[in-house]
Amino acid sequence: MPAENDDNELEKEFLWIEMAKKDPKSFEPLYNKYYEQIFRFLYRRTEDVTLTSELCSQTFYNALSGIKRFKFQNKPFGAWLYTIATNELRKHFRNKPIHFIIELDKIRQVPDLGIKVDPREDLLIKLFETLSPEELRLIELRFFEDKGFKEISILLKEKEGTIKMRLYRLLERIKTLMEEAYEKV
Repeated sequence: MPAENDDNELEKEFLWIEMAKKDPKSFEPLYNKYYEQIFRFLYRRTEDVTLTSELCSQTFYNALSGIKRFKFQNKPFGAWLYTIATNELRKHFRNKPIHFIIELDKIRQVPDLGIKVDPREDLLIKLFETLSPEELRLIELRFFEDKGFKEISILLKEKEGTIKMRLYRLLERIKTLMEEAYEKV
């Protein structure tokens, strides 16, 4: 997406935020824009529709409750929502691990892997189980949530170049491991 469109989206969000600060009913465009993304993000970690709905509701409730304290920093509003959603997950799972759900159909569509995955094999799933939560989150944001590098850098609070380098190295490592595994078969 060209930078001009990014700026237009940010301007629109800024106006929605300012309107919501004055009238909670004006929060609706932000809710509509981000609800599905936040729901998918939470569901991938809970695998439970009811729990996901509760956490998603709490996320948006917290966002609406705190909107007057929100300071616009020329970043997508979604970055703040992801932070709130992550905090809600942490509160819920305190001493339990957060789960990631890997969608094989999405993985097969990742062109950078350069490998056609045989659906009868669970090799890729086993490989993904060896990744750290940070690596899984990076893959999830880029390929499952279709986030651009700029937005990922905002969400993860890292430089855009660092995100690109980490993802490139991670994809290369996955590709190498997959090739090695297929050679053994």
